[in-house]
Amino acid sequence: MKLAMSVLVCFILYTVSTIKGPGGHQVKIKSCTDIKSNKPLNVKRISRFIHQKTPIAAIMFITNRNIMICVDPKLEWVQLAIKTINSRKTSRRRPKN
Repeated sequence: MKLAMSVLVCFILYTVSTIKGPGGHQVKIKSCTDIKSNKPLNVKRISRFIHQKTPIAAIMFITNRNIMICVDPKLEWVQLAIKTINSRKTSRRRPKN
């Protein structure tokens, strides 16, 4: 009985922690608990980012292959990467004449 309850609780927790992302893809909610990288990343390989304030201030870059890398938001290359990614988004939204 304890095993069945444990399995049920694990299943419920897994289901609750999974949300539907854009395009119907399932995305697990994750957060940065420590900074994983200080080396500059190739911005062409970063598809998007998430700004996180808790438990630590961090930027979570998500690559084209859905790899999540936590970086320090105060680093200069991180700020430049964010500007580049944001400019990609705005250039896609502009209507072509």
